[in-house]
Amino acid sequence: MEKKKLFLVIAIVVIVLLLIAAVMALVLLLKSQRAPVPTNLNEAAPISATTPGVLPTTPSTNTTANGQLSGQAQTLQKEKQFISSYYQPVDAGYQATVTGPSLPLQNAKEAVVNYRDFSRKLDVEPFLPAVADHGFAIIDAPFPGEAANWQDAYAAINGKNLPVFVTSDALAGVYQDTLAIVYKEIEQQKFYPALWNFLHGMFNQVKSRYEARLQRFGIETDAITEANRLELAYLATALQLLRPDPNQVKESFGVSQQSFTTQEAETYTFTVPTYLRDEINREISLIGQRAPSAKSPLFLYQQSYTAYATPAEYQSSEKLKNYYLAITWLREQQFPLFSQADDCPACLLDEQDHLVNFLAGLYLTHDLSSQQERKNQWANIYKSMAFFQGLESDLTYLDYQAALETLFGPNYQLNDLFGADSKTTKENVKKIQAALDQFESFSLLSGRQPNDRLANLRLLRGYHLIGDTLFKELTNATALDVFNLLDNPAARTVLEQQHDDRDQRYQQNLNNFKNQLAEFNQNTWHDNAQLSVLSAQRSLTLDKTSGFPPFMRTDAWVKKSLNTSLAVWVNSHRPIVLERIPLESRSGFQSYFPYGYVEPQVAFYAQLLSNVNMIREGFIALQILNESDRSLLRLTALESVLEQAMAIARKELRNELPSIEEFNFINGFETSVESVTGDLKRQNLNNSFQYRYDAVPTAILNEQISGFKYVLVTYPDPEGRLFFAIGPIFNYTEGKNGSLIKAPWQRALGL
Repeated sequence: MEKKKLFLVIAIVVIVLLLIAAVMALVLLLKSQRAPVPTNLNEAAPISATTPGVLPTTPSTNTTANGQLSGQAQTLQKEKQFISSYYQPVDAGYQATVTGPSLPLQNAKEAVVNYRDFSRKLDVEPFLPAVADHGFAIIDAPFPGEAANWQDAYAAINGKNLPVFVTSDALAGVYQDTLAIVYKEIEQQKFYPALWNFLHGMFNQVKSRYEARLQRFGIETDAITEANRLELAYLATALQLLRPDPNQVKESFGVSQQSFTTQEAETYTFTVPTYLRDEINREISLIGQRAPSAKSPLFLYQQSYTAYATPAEYQSSEKLKNYYLAITWLREQQFPLFSQADDCPACLLDEQDHLVNFLAGLYLTHDLSSQQERKNQWANIYKSMAFFQGLESDLTYLDYQAALETLFGPNYQLNDLFGADSKTTKENVKKIQAALDQFESFSLLSGRQPNDRLANLRLLRGYHLIGDTLFKELTNATALDVFNLLDNPAARTVLEQQHDDRDQRYQQNLNNFKNQLAEFNQNTWHDNAQLSVLSAQRSLTLDKTSGFPPFMRTDAWVKKSLNTSLAVWVNSHRPIVLERIPLESRSGFQSYFPYGYVEPQVAFYAQLLSNVNMIREGFIALQILNESDRSLLRLTALESVLEQAMAIARKELRNELPSIEEFNFINGFETSVESVTGDLKRQNLNNSFQYRYDAVPTAILNEQISGFKYVLVTYPDPEGRLFFAIGPIFNYTEGKNGSLIKAPWQRALGL
């Protein structure tokens, strides 16, 4: 009996020990699988156009649903990271060995194998002379009920059972549509709560500090107290613009949420302090009136309020409307570097008002810089806007913070620097002004010249793209100047033929801008979406055409590629209204159709693919997107489209026949487009847009894309036989003062 008890005790002890061992093993396993905390990045210099990005270790996404950053996210120094750091070029190598009849074709009807079948479905007889000369022809409106977006255009071709030509225009257009959609999704789903949390946290801190000083100084004038008051009013106005009004609250159902929910209305509540209410109400009244010119009740300088007219792409939801007003406030209001007393009669403020404004900018800088979480919140918003829309490369709070730390040490105290006597305050202001006056940036990226006395601090810099500078400085400006700047030979030839009235400053200014471009590094070229696509477009002009299809070896195709480049540049300005629809279900199998062609622009597609990879990796690393976000799935689908197009183009150039799956991709290209953008209202993706630039000295410049034209190409198969295929291209026109007329070089080709 005793032995049995002993065995029982031993068994129990063994079981307990085994359980303890199992628990310890499980704990060790979980620890080993825990995501590593990303290392801090190397210290970066204040932002400038030539500062290269730092490539950090990609962390796991860890952002909470309400826009707050998790503990891991707070360890990142996002202000020191750059989206462009994640650019890694995709291999763009290819071997071009295409054979085929030389041009001009002696008899297109006999030379093109599928001429009879094609011509029964689409009348191409009028275009045979162009086909004979160039190997391709441009057709205007070949299908009834003309399509205006890429998916419908390719559906129209399929509806006629014609061989599809996947154009570089289409791949660039779908790429640009995708980026525009992703940006709008990030704005609506991520940045509204993030901006609210950022502003609300700043407001609470400043409010406590201001009310403490107000209690101390009462009605006595004190520059620091007044600066705190201005900073507080600045933040409170942004919150008041951001918060939902009662008439914006309504429960929404379905894929598109247009109103604030009741829960959101309870979350985003804000009350303006009574001591600021009158001035903020007057400020918001001017915003509502879109006043062309009025003195700001808070900032005390004359300004225009017309920028607060909400554009169409921000009117699809109440949240986007309020977000637009708030970011416009942060972009429009400025803290000038100099006053009228600083030999600057054009400056906005006199010396006394400037001191309060200047100190408010310094306290804003310090409050933002004092917490890493806060810097990360703002970096997410700022860097996304800078990439997708392009912001001027100019003074930011990071430059102000760097100047303060350089002059007064990392532990500087603003109250000590500006709370003593008036003489010390003025001396310290002069030191900071002198340090910040040394800021340099490419005028192409900033829009202003060095030592400009109108320099200022804005929490959010203004929108700026290289055309904004180019068109101000070049006489008789045209979009061709953008590509002349990029050394596009076709653009240069057209300009030489059409513009013989340029003054001598044109070439001087152009050379100055070319010198700036020569200093761009890989990071600079990928600092924003437009620069990234401009960099890619340089590869559309082939250095060597030997081994390419016959139609791509012609001067006419070089002009067609120039038309593509100009249209893609205009399209980079086109906004998209974000309105979702349910995805259509598809059934049935695609029949095998071993005809069709991808425009073999391997290097161009490789650069677009590199850009998409950069965006995906960068936005995951900044913890703006996570694996479950629709935006990330959209980017992944776009990657797949570009990868397949590039693989087929390589195979075509090697004179190899595409596989069954690859022909299905070509002739089912509409479904590829749908996989990326199919959940958006189709009419919101229509290629109909006019870009107007008013600051040209001699005229208003009008740039337009309006639907499509179609290119009919004769492509060779591996045996050298020619086939017809057709695909959509941008319908691009430029004009001045409201007049839109095709240029002679376009009319000659039917573009």
